[in-house]
Amino acid sequence: MGVAAGYVVRFENDLAIYFAGDTGLFGDMRIIGEMYRPTIAFLPIGDVHTMGPEQAAKACELVGVTQIVPMHYGTVPGAHGYARAAARARRAARRTGAGAQAG
Repeated sequence: MGVAAGYVVRFENDLAIYFAGDTGLFGDMRIIGEMYRPTIAFLPIGDVHTMGPEQAAKACELVGVTQIVPMHYGTVPGAHGYARAAARARRAARRTGAGAQAG
């Protein structure tokens, strides 16, 4: 896996979101949560070259978000399809107390 990269965006209404990009789970996600307090995280759940749904649920716990928007699933051969990956993300998010938004 590559170097962890992502960014936090804070809007005028003080809402902060965390966009994880194409990354895996890493411990400093806790620092992102502590410093920036995002409410929503856009997390890859493709499970190929990125974290999978279960790791994304752990990322929710580390970052401390209440909502996730799963992304990057079904984008490469061998990755889980939308319905399966989104269902796994919702189940994993419920276990950590985060809500999963999949559109």
